[in-house]
Amino acid sequence: MNRALLGVGVVCLIALVAPFGRAQTCGLPPILAGAYAYPHEMEHGRGLIMAAMEPQLAQLPGFMRDIVRDQMQSRITIPTRITIALPDPIVSVTYEGERTNVVACPIGGTTTVTSRDGDAVPVTQRIQAGWLEQVFTGPNGTLRLLLSTEPDGQTLHVDGTVTSERLGQPVPVRLDYHRVP
Repeated sequence: MNRALLGVGVVCLIALVAPFGRAQTCGLPPILAGAYAYPHEMEHGRGLIMAAMEPQLAQLPGFMRDIVRDQMQSRITIPTRITIALPDPIVSVTYEGERTNVVACPIGGTTTVTSRDGDAVPVTQRIQAGWLEQVFTGPNGTLRLLLSTEPDGQTLHVDGTVTSERLGQPVPVRLDYHRVP
């Protein structure tokens, strides 16, 4: 799997601050706006991602499996905080952790973020099933993130799916974040 795609994909679980309750007209539920923190140690999130990848890793030859597993584990970063702002027309998501990435563009628009390796990665934002979907596209695959909340807005679900020609099938994983002031 492309290191840039994996690094940006995992890192890009992050957002920009907007006043909660402000009138939103970008087509997304206003309850999505706000700041959310990952409630576990980073190893917990890494473990969830590695467990999701394990069936794909198991298909590799033994010597390759260990090398790829070690590379992946060393590159996975989990955002500690995601902040989502919904001022019309720009939707902004800031991912904070070991580094900060901001994805900001209108729904249906595309922008770029920089991977930890310095590569430009295009990101398209759109509405999927009433929630915010971000699609990160790299040379070896795609990461789709669907950002949604529970009805009370206290839990942000970040559902990621990695697809690549190098993977036998799409790899889904979910990380949950809790709303913070």
